Amino acid sequence: MFVVFEGPSGAGKSTLVAAVNQRLRGTSVNFHSYKFPSTEDIGVLCRAYATRSDAKLTLACLIAADFYRAFETVLKDVKSMLLLSDRYIVSAYVYQRMHGVSVDFLASLFSELPVPDITFVLQAPEDTLIARRKPPTDIFKNRENIRREVALYSDVLVTPPPRSGPFHVVSSDQTIDAIADDLAERILRLWRANLKGACSDAT
Repeated sequence: MFVVFEGPSGAGKSTLVAAVNQRLRGTSVNFHSYKFPSTEDIGVLCRAYATRSDAKLTLACLIAADFYRAFETVLKDVKSMLLLSDRYIVSAYVYQRMHGVSVDFLASLFSELPVPDITFVLQAPEDTLIARRKPPTDIFKNRENIRREVALYSDVLVTPPPRSGPFHVVSSDQTIDAIADDLAERILRLWRANLKGACSDAT
């Protein structure tokens, strides 16, 4: 089962993923946690090209390659494991659209990628996002770009891009611990239902 966590930079997504991981480690469920861009060679290239204004299509292709390479190697058994991913297709659509890459081009790049079973999208107020950014390396520090980023995440929820799967919106008006408790329980219920369905198909 494939679970993804998405949200604007500074929403608390990575902190939430770590908290959910901690709760799942206290169960009998065997799971794998991953993060995009990866720490592999292609992921390193993604980060190197992320701020280059003359390489928007190159970056889009590198991001797609990072996805595909992960699913060809460490994540190749995604159908038989519980996989938690920090960022995936939704982030790629949001940030590449901010760079001016078309939805159609991105859809063609991502057309063979696995579809998540559920994507949790974490939302946070604009002022919170601004306060949590880390200048000068964060190109989305200014308020105008943050507003654009938030607007694109909202667009995704209204018109989901291809292969993004079902969404569940998570508000940050609760504590991270409370959200992590809720999401860990949701994931476990989905995982058990997934296992039950697999057993039924096998009989």
